[in-house]
Amino acid sequence: MSNIERLQTSITESEIPAILITSLPSVRWLTGFTGSFGAALVTQDKVLFLTDSRYTLQAQEQCPDIETKSFRNPKKFSEFLKEEVGSFGLTQLAFDKNHATVATHEEWSEVLEGVELIAECDPIENLRKQKTDAEISLMRKACELADQAIELLLGKCKPGVKEIELFWIFEDFLRTVGATSAFAPIM
Repeated sequence: MSNIERLQTSITESEIPAILITSLPSVRWLTGFTGSFGAALVTQDKVLFLTDSRYTLQAQEQCPDIETKSFRNPKKFSEFLKEEVGSFGLTQLAFDKNHATVATHEEWSEVLEGVELIAECDPIENLRKQKTDAEISLMRKACELADQAIELLLGKCKPGVKEIELFWIFEDFLRTVGATSAFAPIM
């Protein structure tokens, strides 16, 4: 079962007609999109990925099995969202109450007239706790790479070697193996 199907099952069981996913870690888990702006509009049987025009091609490449739409300035995301929610004929829309700001909620409430906004906890956070075999395999690979990086760095540690030098050795290692760091490393 895909991550999208898992989310659709979850919202169906919770009787949520549609949800807007805006948290980037949740968007990435759901769609595979790695850019800095994107959202997924998910109903019990449809999904639409939304982004701005900077990411049109990236969204098409990273989300090949998902319909993607993008908007460009001067249109605002809330106006774009109104069009897409309207095209789905939604009267209720859940959103992550722990991710959307009060200002965002106020803006959506104003723009999405006739649509009841439902504040929910992001269901993806619970779904992400249950790892698939593919996710477990990726975690094992990440652990192997972390072990290799530590072994490499320990071999470079000696008096006179600066922290920044170790950082660049680590960054070079990541690039060489085709990996990225989950957070800014501290040497």
